[in-house]
Amino acid sequence: ARVAHSVDSYLGTAAQIAFQQVIDRGWVIGGSSAGASLQGDPLIRGDTPSNRPVLGDHREGFAYVKNIGIDQHFLPRNRHNDLLEAISAYPDMLGIAIDEETAIVMQGDVFEVIGESHISIYDKTLWTETIFCGDFPFHGGPGRPVLSNGGKYFFLKPGDRYDVRIREIVAFAKRADDEWDL
Repeated sequence: ARVAHSVDSYLGTAAQIAFQQVIDRGWVIGGSSAGASLQGDPLIRGDTPSNRPVLGDHREGFAYVKNIGIDQHFLPRNRHNDLLEAISAYPDMLGIAIDEETAIVMQGDVFEVIGESHISIYDKTLWTETIFCGDFPFHGGPGRPVLSNGGKYFFLKPGDRYDVRIREIVAFAKRADDEWDL
């Protein structure tokens, strides 16, 4: 289902209010594809006629996570750079792109990546004009990563944990010794 159709059906209704009450009680809600995107605000892919525009005619999501835009299917549909448009329109927004068969589980301000693939994080506060050597390590542990060669996003894999409030990686899943050699 398109994101816009879900927003038209539920935004401001008793159902959406009930979903928020579930969250307020500390319980879990979930959503895949459009169901993941509509939980953010601003709304990503909220266009009525098509899911092609990153920012469509619907910009208000359910805001269960505020100032976070969530995109989906980004690897198989080659949407790696699509959230850059949203970041340009909303420079303070954190962008999260979630691949198929993958999810984030958020508790408070921290989420953990689960599933079979990756997510990517788009954080304009990390963008720099400095060009680092290609052999410069991405990151050696938790904290704020260095985006080399003008990068605009970085990947997290299952088991990695990220704090959306302070915008830092708080834990990495166990990796093979050579996995840091990007």
